[in-house]
Amino acid sequence: MTRRRKRVIVGVVAVVVLGGVVAYNVNARNNSQVAVQTQKAARRELVSVVSASGEEVFFLDQHVAHERVIFERLRRELARGAPASQALLFQESVDLGPAARALLERWREPLERLGFAFEGFGGDAVVVSAVPALLKGDEPKRLIQAAADELGGPKAGEPALDRALAFVACRAAVKANMPLEREEMERLVAELGATETPYFCPHGRPIVSRVSLADIRRELKRNW
Repeated sequence: MTRRRKRVIVGVVAVVVLGGVVAYNVNARNNSQVAVQTQKAARRELVSVVSASGEEVFFLDQHVAHERVIFERLRRELARGAPASQALLFQESVDLGPAARALLERWREPLERLGFAFEGFGGDAVVVSAVPALLKGDEPKRLIQAAADELGGPKAGEPALDRALAFVACRAAVKANMPLEREEMERLVAELGATETPYFCPHGRPIVSRVSLADIRRELKRNW
């Protein structure tokens, strides 16, 4: 992906809330952008950040965009040393079936590199003593169960560390239905534009949908 291609995502126009009302204006001549955001998003609605260049409008899935940003940030932190870890005030024992316990033991090394700490795999339970600082707000039991589900899925040929990174990034990213302040949207777009792979999340899902302004003009029968 060339840098020239990445820089076309230049700024936030609006937030689109499916099922809500959004007004936005794009002036292709001077690239000025004005937006009005709905104040309330239903829990299951998808929120997309809208950005624009002089030629295209971009609809960004904010969750997978943030996932990509966090994934590459964690990878840089790993190159410099271990990412921050949060020790639990009280260790948590998580009961898992034999298959899930065996899976976590196999994935123990990459997970611990990312900030998890486990105290034992001998019995029916796994004892968790620390989690990545990015995930300190998650309930440890649910976190470990989600890790077992995620890492036990397909993509067996993918590097173990990248899969563990993708899991942490996905859990830490903003949710799809979470409204963001304009400054947060602008920062997200800028950080996404600086990543090595700004069009796909670590799991391979597309981040951006593009619409040509020429197509919009043609659809609206405009010649400006």
